Amino acid sequence: LTIPSKFLVPYAASKAQAEREVQEASSSGDTSSSSSSFLDTVIISPHQIYGPHDRLFFQNILQVAGNGQLRIFGNGNNLISVCFVDNYCHGLLCGADALANNNNNNNVVKSKTSKKDGGGFYIITDGSPIRLWDKINEASMGMGFGDMRQKLHLPVWLLYAVSYVCLVLEWILHRKFKLTPFNVRMMTMDRYFSLENARRDLEFEPLVDTDTAWQLTIDWFKEHWLPTYPTKQRSEAKTKSE
Repeated sequence: LTIPSKFLVPYAASKAQAEREVQEASSSGDTSSSSSSFLDTVIISPHQIYGPHDRLFFQNILQVAGNGQLRIFGNGNNLISVCFVDNYCHGLLCGADALANNNNNNNVVKSKTSKKDGGGFYIITDGSPIRLWDKINEASMGMGFGDMRQKLHLPVWLLYAVSYVCLVLEWILHRKFKLTPFNVRMMTMDRYFSLENARRDLEFEPLVDTDTAWQLTIDWFKEHWLPTYPTKQRSEAKTKSE
C-alpha cells in the first residue's frame, strides 16, 4: 500500500508515520551499508479489530444503539474487513516466526512486500469481508436494542452536512461530537483487504471465522457490559425501536 500525502484525521497520519519509521529502521542486512546496526521488522496491521473487552469499536457502537439514536448510514450495503483479536494475536506470532526464520527463507518477509529495503507490511483480517451494518444490527439485536432495519436509513449527503456543522460547533463550544466527516466516511465506504500476502509470506490463516468471533463478542458484552448499561436507557431504546 502506498502511504498517502494527506490524511483526514491526525490519528491516521500518526499511524502512517509510525509505520514509515518502522520500515526505515529495517535494513536488508547488506554488509556494505554505512549503518552500523539494523533491525529486522515486520508490520502486522489489523483492520477494524474487535472482541471481548473492546472499549473502542464495539462498545461505542452498542452505546449509541442502546440509547436509540443509531441509524443505518446510507443503504447499509458497504463491505469491510474486520479482525477478531485472537486472529490478530495469531498474526503477530506468524510475523515473529517469519522474522526468526528470515535467514533461512531468503528474506521473504522483506523482499516480497516492499519495494525498498524496509520491513514488510501485512494487513490481518478474519478473511472474507462482511456487510458492516448487518453485523452492527446483529449486535444491537443481541443486546435487545431492536432491529435497526425497521428504522429510517440516513442519507449519506445529510450525514456529511451535519458532520461538518458539528465541526463548527466543536470549534465554538469546545466539545467533541461523535459524528465527524471521517466517521461518516469510515461507516459508509467499502474497505476490505486481501490476505494473499500474509498467507504467502507469513503462512497466516485466521483461527476463528467472523460469524463465530462476532457471536463470541456479542455473548461477552451481553454478560459483562449489558448489566452495567443504564436500565432507563435500555427501556427508552426499546420504546423508540417499537
